[in-house]
Amino acid sequence: MLDAAAEVEASLRDFVIADEDAAVARLREKMTVVELTDDQRDAFREATKGVIDRFLESAGDAGQAALDAVNKL
Repeated sequence: MLDAAAEVEASLRDFVIADEDAAVARLREKMTVVELTDDQRDAFREATKGVIDRFLESAGDAGQAALDAVNKL
């Protein structure tokens, strides 16, 4: 069961990444897509830290687990 779940997870991850890449390519045909530098991403994270703090206050342990999973990416 765990092997099957790992296989599905990998397949879904690959599908999502490919789908996102295709969506960005379609958007580039119609608009300017800005790619942030690492420094810009860090500045954005710092500027929006309060949003995450409020989310964690209301979502509790489940919210922290979701944030931890996102941060692993």
